[in-house]
Amino acid sequence: MIICNPNSFVLKKTPQIIQCDSEDSWNNYVKTHCTFTPLSLNPSLGNIFKKTFNWKHKYLLLESEGGTITFFPFVLLKNSLVSLPHFSYGCLICDNNHEKYCKELVEQIKPIFNDYSVKKYEFRSFYKLSENVYTDKVISYININKHKTVFSKFSSNLRRKIRKSVKNGLIIKKGQLELLDDFYKVLCENSHRLGSPVLPIAFFRNLLTDYKYGDSLIWVVYLNKKPIGSSFLLSYFGFFENTWFASIKKHNHLYTSYLLNWSMIKYACDNNGNIFSFGRSTKKSGVHKYKKQWGTIDKQLYWNYSNQKKFNVRKQNWMKEIWKLIPLPIANFIGPYFAKRIY
Repeated sequence: MIICNPNSFVLKKTPQIIQCDSEDSWNNYVKTHCTFTPLSLNPSLGNIFKKTFNWKHKYLLLESEGGTITFFPFVLLKNSLVSLPHFSYGCLICDNNHEKYCKELVEQIKPIFNDYSVKKYEFRSFYKLSENVYTDKVISYININKHKTVFSKFSSNLRRKIRKSVKNGLIIKKGQLELLDDFYKVLCENSHRLGSPVLPIAFFRNLLTDYKYGDSLIWVVYLNKKPIGSSFLLSYFGFFENTWFASIKKHNHLYTSYLLNWSMIKYACDNNGNIFSFGRSTKKSGVHKYKKQWGTIDKQLYWNYSNQKKFNVRKQNWMKEIWKLIPLPIANFIGPYFAKRIY
């Protein structure tokens, strides 16, 4: 394996694996080769994973014999290699003809398995890299420029709902650590309603303090000074994503989610954004249909596994129903223990 030199970062047209320990060199290469720059490529995430969960991380560049470049960030979890936990995607192939290379990718990285005693892998990607693949999810995004242009392209009904949210007396705030507790309160309540354990608040705090090369911001919507909706926005080189999002169901008729999403879109437009992602959802679900109102484009997600999963916790609805029965304070206390492992 080659360690990249930040002063001389040039790939040759031969098969090789390059470990990049220079964040500046990595970022420069991303800007040079990628028109689509999802959050998983941000090298500051690795240290946040380490600080929060004590996970080891690596950022590798792979070059095939034909010159195809793959950005390959990953985390080591016991005997597994995951690219990338708690995010919808990981590795990115920078080649319009990537289909030909997908079959070669796993073979090329097999030496990595030996280096780190890895027996299993999970590659979250935009490409099918394994016969054992989960394809129920997509991310939905829109291309953006000036916010007035983006707003004018929305349907009249969507524009009405956005305006109505303001007339309903909702107040929205943008910030960072000062809004963390209110953001997390809404996230915990909504996650419990859906039957899902919530990530530890330390993870979000570390994102706010240690995330670099882009924005890390919170939005919170208030009704009568009480938080009823919240979202967490991350960006990287013009790619903005609504990464975590929650609202209190009994107030949804006030169009809380519309105010949150439009506020983030407007911010992204005004801060040199070119893509706004609404994050992932299950195809044809209610959430997916909601995103379609915004004129979104779907990008298929492929979660590739080294072995066929005998037990997929995401498909165990009975577990969700049990979680809903746990009192909220207890669920909030034990939830982070489980959420760390359900990535």
